[in-house]
Order: sequence, then C-alpha cells, then structure tokens
Amino acid sequence: MGVMIDNMSAYAQGDSTRNIWLPVVAYAVLLFVNGDAGIGWIRKWLWLPLEQRSYVALSTASQAHIMSLSSDFHESDNKNTSDLMQAATTGRSVIDLLETICFQVVPMFVDSVIAFGYLWFLFGPFMGLIVATTFFSYLYITAKFIAATAEQRRQYTAVHRKEYIVGHQSLESWNIASLFNMIPHEQQRYERAVNSHMSSKRIQEFSSQYMNAAQSLTMTCGLIGGLYLATFQVAKEGKSIGELTTFLAYWAQLQGPLFFFSSVFKTIFHRLMDAERLLELFKMKPTVTDTPDAKPLALRKGEIKFDHVSFAYDVRKPILKNVNFVVPAGKTVALVGPTGSGKSTMLKLLDRFYDVKSGCISIDGQDIRAVTLKSCSLRDNIGVVPQEPMLFNDSIMNNIRYARLTASTEEIHNACRAAALHDKIMTFPDRYYTKIGDRGVKLSGGEKQRIAIARAILKRPEIILLDEATSAVDTETEHTIREGFKKLCEDRTTIIVAHRLSTIMQSDRILVVIDGEIIEEGSHHELIRARGKYHDLWSKQVFVEPEVEQPNPVISQTADCILINDLGADDDGSRSRRMRQC
Repeated sequence: MGVMIDNMSAYAQGDSTRNIWLPVVAYAVLLFVNGDAGIGWIRKWLWLPLEQRSYVALSTASQAHIMSLSSDFHESDNKNTSDLMQAATTGRSVIDLLETICFQVVPMFVDSVIAFGYLWFLFGPFMGLIVATTFFSYLYITAKFIAATAEQRRQYTAVHRKEYIVGHQSLESWNIASLFNMIPHEQQRYERAVNSHMSSKRIQEFSSQYMNAAQSLTMTCGLIGGLYLATFQVAKEGKSIGELTTFLAYWAQLQGPLFFFSSVFKTIFHRLMDAERLLELFKMKPTVTDTPDAKPLALRKGEIKFDHVSFAYDVRKPILKNVNFVVPAGKTVALVGPTGSGKSTMLKLLDRFYDVKSGCISIDGQDIRAVTLKSCSLRDNIGVVPQEPMLFNDSIMNNIRYARLTASTEEIHNACRAAALHDKIMTFPDRYYTKIGDRGVKLSGGEKQRIAIARAILKRPEIILLDEATSAVDTETEHTIREGFKKLCEDRTTIIVAHRLSTIMQSDRILVVIDGEIIEEGSHHELIRARGKYHDLWSKQVFVEPEVEQPNPVISQTADCILINDLGADDDGSRSRRMRQC
C-alpha cells in the first residue's frame, strides 16, 4: 500500500517514470489471496476432513466410554442423563479449539512477527520498542482479566448446564407433572433456571467489557507513541507519506492479531473449562472389567453356585451376608422374601453388573470374574426379565428384536405367542410396527412386561433370570405366560424372584431371603409344613391357614371358608382377587 501511494504521489507531481498500475494490481491480488477465496478456501479444504474425523472420534469415544462404565456409575446418585449429554456436547468444543490453534493462532502469530520486523526495519529500534511494549502489555492485561474471571466462568457453565438439565427433566416428567397438576411449578422452576443463567451471563458480559476497555486503552497509547515517532521521522528525517501509510496499515495488521489473540486466549480458556466435565468422565474407569487372562464361558450344563457371597453397595450397609446355595443344571430356584432383602441384587451379581466383595459366584465351576463379559460369553448366555422393562421409542417389532438382531419376523411372532402378547399386538392399528412412545408410555404395565418376556424368549439363553416377571399382569394372563415359561425354562437353569407366591409353587427349590441371608429353603410343601417364615408369607397372601398334615392338602367341600389368592395387578393397574368357595 505504501509503494502504491508513493508511486501515485510522484506520478501526480509529474514523474511519469513511476509505474502506478503494477502496485495496484499487486495490492488487489494480495487482497484476493488473503480472502476467503484464497488462503481461507485452502484452510477450509485442509481442515474439513480433520474436523469431521475429530468430531466422529471424540463423539464415539465419549459415548463408548460412558457406556463402558459399570453399574456403580450408572445407578449412582451423581449420574444425570441430561448432564452427561450436556457434558458430551460442550466437550466437543475441543475440536473447535484445535481448528483455532492450527489455522488461526499460528498464521496470526506469523503475521504479527512479520509486521513487527518490518516496522522495526522501516522506523528503527524505537518503533520496535513501542510495538513490543504495546504487544506484551496487551497480552498481560488480557491474561490477568481472564484469570480473575475464571470462577465466574465456572459458575456460568454450571448455571447454563442447570438450565439444560431442568428443561430436559421437565419435558421427561410431563406425565407426572400433569398428574399432580405441577406444570405451573415446572414452568416456574425452568424460569428460575433461565433467569440464573442470564444473571450469570450478564456478569460475564460486563467483565468482558471491562477487559475490552483496558485493551483499547493500551492499544490507543501504543498507537499515539508510534504515530508520534512516525510523524517525526516524516517531518524531520525524510520519510515518505507512503511509509507513514505503511505504518498505519501494519499497525492495523498488528492490532488485528492482538485482538484475535485476546479473543482466542479467552475462547481457549472457556472451552477448556466447558470440557472439564467431559474430561472428568474420561478419568472414570469401569469397576467391572475383564481380567487379563479372562476366557469365554464354557457353558456345559448351567449349574450356578453362590459360595460364601457377601456384597454391599455401601460398606456401612451390607446387602448380602455369606450367601450359599446351588442351582442344579436345568432346575428352577425361586427367591422370596420382603422388599430390600437382596433378591434382585443376587441377579445383578450373577449377571456381573457388580463384583462380589467376598466369596465367589460360579457357573459350571467357572468363577464369573474370570470369564469375558462380551464376545459371546457371560451375558450372551443369560436372559433377564427385569422388574422395570426399559423400552425404546420405536416399534414393538424393533423393541423385541433388540434381544437378537438377526431374529426373523416369524421367530418374533412365536416369542410373542409364548409371552401371551401376539393376539394383543394384532389389535393395535399398526400391529407389530406400532410406535410405543418414550419408554413405552403407550403401553400398559402388563404389556411392557410381556414385551420383556418376549425378548428373553427370543434370545434363547441357557440361563433364565426372572425378576418379578409377572408382577404387572392379571391372573388369566399370568396363567398363559406360565405356559410359555414352561417352554422357555425347559431344561434351562432358572432363578425366579417373586412376591406373588402362587407363581413359584412349582419351583424345584424355594429360598427365603431375609436381610441378605437365606433363612429357609425347600420345596413349597416342605416350607409350608415347616411353619416358618415362608408359611407366614403364604398365610398373609392367601388369607387362610394352610393345611400341614398332608403333602397335598385337600380342603373339605363342606368347609365354610373362602380362599383369596393372587393379589396381583391387572393390565389396567387395578388390584384383583381370585376367590374360591371352599
């Protein structure tokens, strides 16, 4: 630009030897090359593949890492799905950080060095001193302000995340909020979160404005000093107007990188703070992992053995205490007892969601801690029907096929017939392709549980775990499902957890679990004759005193009594009683 102005000035004063068009063309070419059609396009062409690969790598790595964490994380009080999603989203700002450093910070730094060197060469060491003083003062003020507002930024990140969490939770809990007429409360709760976010952001913005004012003052002082020196040299030392224009152009070139460095430094700092939560997640390690010498499970018969097993979620409250029992291959064992006695925990330990604190659980003599969790091993051989089936917002067909992705449509239909679900599905408008809503909200409790049962039947595992599998179905459906279970559990090792004792009367063995200990075991009739805890549970559930003199008691047809059994839940959620006149 300086050469162009000097040539034009000389040409205007009559010096026809000066070429005025070449500097103009060169200046236009340099502007084009420096724009988005030149260097900017090349930068984007080089960065785009790296950006996409980085995004894929970070996104899949964060999701895979969270999914690999053990149950003690996923079932902890500190886990919040909304928070995890927000952490993964904000954590991806690291990708933008890489782009900023590679394609903006480095080129800008090179530009600054060139501008600094040229001004030193053109106007001498005093100009270099002014430029260097301005440069480092600017960066020092920026660093101090950003460090001073670090805690404010953390608070802002926290309230921003809270706004997202509250909004997500309100949408997820719309059903319960409507039932309790708490939608206005949810609106107020979200409004408070938004106001907190805006209040914190306002503080952030004012702090940023103070920093901008200090930076502007520093640049103005530097410009005044440099302009005074350049003007003096033009007036007293013969420097040209073009060289003065060059100084102003390079000062602008220097000012741009300084503003940019300030912005980048703040951006880097903020993005690293935004990524703190994701980095914390990456530091977490799964507690249940394959040992270095783990081998695939060699399932032969399916015998399960609990050998002096003890366990506690919290060391202050033991859940299981020295539990010992064996489930012979192909047999059915039922676990009964009050809520919180440790029955479902035994199933979690067998499926290795947690590792035992002491003792050993083995399948066919193999400690389950020494077999692989994946690669066609432990969990591939176990089918589970949980207390609360987890369903996806997808079709019934895809929810059932989730148990075995290669299953054919006919196999899915057969599994549903065995679970007494096929006829019900055929009454839906879209039949097997009916969308069931988030977590299956469009289905009744019994229908959801039967889908979980159909999944287990479709999987065709060698070991079956039923955790209150018929707790949400009516009596008639329960009878139908039990017929399906006979096919499912035939020649398969089965453990049943049940509160409705009518569902486990035919089990080969019944274990009564109280406070994490097995206090009674035997068949149904043996436990009734023993008149212990199982006898009490049975009496309370059927409301009559059972006959104990005969193995198969027959109540007199003339006895004036009523047997009330099966206090279960029908599909519509009502409580039903099956009454038989004796």
